Amino acid sequence: MSEKSNQNGLMVGLRYMGVGFGFMAEAGLVAALGWWLDGRFGTAPWLLVAGTMIGVTLATISLVKNIERLDKPKSSKGPGDGS
Repeated sequence: MSEKSNQNGLMVGLRYMGVGFGFMAEAGLVAALGWWLDGRFGTAPWLLVAGTMIGVTLATISLVKNIERLDKPKSSKGPGDGS
C-alpha cells in the first residue's frame, strides 16, 4: 500500500471516530443534565431516565445525519454547473 492511501484511510477512520465521540458527548451531556436536575428537584431517577432517553434519541438522529454526510460521494461539479 502506498503512504497516501494509508493517510486517506486514517483520515476516514478519524472522521468516523469523531462522529462516535460526538454521539457519546451529546447523549452524555443530556443525561448529565437530567442527573443534575434530579439532584436539584429531588425527582431521582426520573429526570435522569428522561434525559438519557432524550439524549440518546437526539444523538442517534445526529449520528445518522453525520454518517450520511460522510458517506455521500463527492461530486466533481460545483454548484451552478447546470447539471
